[in-house]
Amino acid sequence: MYFLFDRGFAENLNTDLGIFSIGGIAVVKVKTSIYVNKELWEKYKLSLARRGLEVSQALEELIREELVEDLLDEALKGVNEAKASEIDFEPVKPKDGLVSIFVRSMRDERAGSLS
Repeated sequence: MYFLFDRGFAENLNTDLGIFSIGGIAVVKVKTSIYVNKELWEKYKLSLARRGLEVSQALEELIREELVEDLLDEALKGVNEAKASEIDFEPVKPKDGLVSIFVRSMRDERAGSLS
């Protein structure tokens, strides 16, 4: 196979890898096969087509999201709840006024309707 890069040179590669150039940077992609429920797969492809997305791009995004979730899960394992710091604050007293009266009347109405 010959792949032409933006830099203007061709390279002979005998692999199943696809090499694409994005902004002058070569990105290696691998062709793979998977087994998926046929009806589910068709619905997925149709959904992507309606949104103007390519299957490969959508699957790559799903894989990236999964990897990020794994990294976050691993990072959060080190967070110990016992080390959580306590927040000290003074409670604020509500001011008297029209808003307080209005909120109180709404709460009273809701309490009466829940019984």
